Amino acid sequence: MKTNLKKFIIRGLCFSSLGPIIASIIYLLININTKNFYLTGMQVFVMVITTFLLSFIDAGSSIFYEIESWSPFKSIILNFIFTYSITIFTILINNWLAINFVNILLFTGIYIGIYLIIWLAFFISSKIITNKLNKEL
Repeated sequence: MKTNLKKFIIRGLCFSSLGPIIASIIYLLININTKNFYLTGMQVFVMVITTFLLSFIDAGSSIFYEIESWSPFKSIILNFIFTYSITIFTILINNWLAINFVNILLFTGIYIGIYLIIWLAFFISSKIITNKLNKEL
């Protein structure tokens, strides 16, 4: 368990700076293309902290797929819960999405759809590779 926690933290720290960097680039592009766009110091601080946490948890939760005592289903569900929770938190706390039921429901549906597409693509490609390897044996 300590090894997995250590891997979670190391992965999280390795990729955690990407969130604030990407968010800063997006804000820069918005600033270039929008008149009278500005952020307060508190908005910048919140953006940096939340996108740091988003990147940290997203990267760290990839360790779930390496825990051999867990079923693939458990790994996928826990990864989804972790990544969805931090993503919706980041989006709402930064006011990137108006807080109302319809917006959250739409975001959740889109998030689930994209998550399923990614995992179906991964599953299908791994099946194809497995079948090719089995034929070679």
